Amino acid sequence: MPATEISLYQIDEIEVNPGQRCVRRNGREERPRARVFNLLLYLIENRNRPVTRKELMDHVWDGVAVSDSVLYKTILEVRRVLGDDAEEPVCIKTLPKVGYQFVGEVRVRMVEAGPARKQAFPAIPRWQFWLAIGAMFVIAILAAYWRGEQTFRRTPPDDEVGWWRFAEGAGMFAKDSVGKSTGHLVASAAGGQPPRWTRGRRGTAVSIGGGNFVEGEITLPDWSAVTVAAWVRAEAPQPFDAMIFDSPRFGLYLVPGGIAMGRPGGIGAAVDAIGKWRHMVALDEGPITNVGRVFVDGLERASAPLTKFEGGSQMRWRIGQGLSRSAPFHGLIDEARIYLRPLRKLEIEAIYRCGKEQPDLTAAGKGYYYLPIHAGIVVNQDGSFTNGGQDIGGMQLAGQNSGCNLDSLRGADLGQDLKIGLDLLLARDSEGHTTEGGPYFRSRRAYPGDGIAGGTSSGHWLKLYTDGHLKLWQLRPYQVLATSRAPSHFDLESYHRIEVVVRKTRVEASLDGSPVDFEQDGRPVRAIEIPETAAGRGTLGVAFSAESNRGQIGGQRVRNLTVEPLNR
Repeated sequence: MPATEISLYQIDEIEVNPGQRCVRRNGREERPRARVFNLLLYLIENRNRPVTRKELMDHVWDGVAVSDSVLYKTILEVRRVLGDDAEEPVCIKTLPKVGYQFVGEVRVRMVEAGPARKQAFPAIPRWQFWLAIGAMFVIAILAAYWRGEQTFRRTPPDDEVGWWRFAEGAGMFAKDSVGKSTGHLVASAAGGQPPRWTRGRRGTAVSIGGGNFVEGEITLPDWSAVTVAAWVRAEAPQPFDAMIFDSPRFGLYLVPGGIAMGRPGGIGAAVDAIGKWRHMVALDEGPITNVGRVFVDGLERASAPLTKFEGGSQMRWRIGQGLSRSAPFHGLIDEARIYLRPLRKLEIEAIYRCGKEQPDLTAAGKGYYYLPIHAGIVVNQDGSFTNGGQDIGGMQLAGQNSGCNLDSLRGADLGQDLKIGLDLLLARDSEGHTTEGGPYFRSRRAYPGDGIAGGTSSGHWLKLYTDGHLKLWQLRPYQVLATSRAPSHFDLESYHRIEVVVRKTRVEASLDGSPVDFEQDGRPVRAIEIPETAAGRGTLGVAFSAESNRGQIGGQRVRNLTVEPLNR
């Protein structure tokens, strides 16, 4: 038979061969199971758009109802085959509440599949043939029954299932703003006083001491992952096993000089919470990995395998006291929350930054925090921030008055016309790896980890390069609109002040106090012409990159960020 041609997909050093249903990476060949390869192939073939969870289930599982955990586990297998990282994805990006999109650069080439070969099957006795047919029939019945069982499984939601803000300020009940589990303030069995209301971070909080606590019940599927978070301030050194939150699933508690998750001897990290508000998070990734993680103030501090949870779905919980024998907590607790999934690192960091007492930046009398749109941004105590990773990094300004629920973790609209200023220090290493960075504006409202280029992005990004020249990039389609000349001398060891003014369809910039001349469409300009942006695309931030050596260098720093909305 004549040879036929098939498409072969190349993603950097990864080769995906649909004809042989295999993936070759770093010289090694792997043949994933059918569902995994089908999911990978579907994402690649539809890489120009987001793919919803339902669409994947319809095409990869042929419409058979499966739970989100099955899809999530299959995505994990695809990422493992590609060597992709969910926190800093190069190939597959998670789109919260939507689905997934293949974002890796794909090159397609046609190769000969080779002549088809007939497979010779040996003759088998008739009794073996009918035995095989009978076995297949039984398997089909069992599979149909299993699919029917799966249809009635509950799919976990993506947002909070319990949120106690302690905003009541009086009374004996702590209302769950999600509406599923109102808590009751309880005095200790020894006859002590119930928890009292007191001043919190930005409102009221509950003060616990002497064995009193808040308790209630909530329903959680026993097979699900779960995350618990709370703002905590200890009033004195805590005894061993002082419970912040306790449930049959796991506990979050303070120990002398630290925080722990699980039971005594579980996952722990050192932290000082005496007289200081700390945002503490414990998450159980559930049956997929059985890993537990502890976060303090937005950063992961410890992780370890957990024993499998064998309990039921009705879960009794307590805040400030253990369900069984434990030492009482002494201090303040605010914003206790439960999520029916493992929150991602950037989501946890965004919740922390949103809930801080002081904003990261004030503009036009309003407070904003730095929402991470890429991994790696480190915010320093003096308000400056650094690209702590080895690739693209960035943040977007988000409003601190949003309530800090998951749906609100998005950039704020500061308007179309703006004046932005910042001091930027670039980085270059001894091997010649270079970096870039600068402000972007008129972009879309990003979610933690969304990024700013491609997809449904909008707006523009002004980048300073290590030789001192500037480029104005359009974010969709991602292309250069204007470029300046490099100065005769550019000091890489010093901060450089960038200021950009955006009005209607014009952008002007200055570097170290001097206006910058650009070239646009082959002509010299000082005011760059840009298209008008649709209303509502007024978010802004700072982003870093390393165009010619991705994944090999970071270290850019920004200080003295200023934002002034114009004509508002």
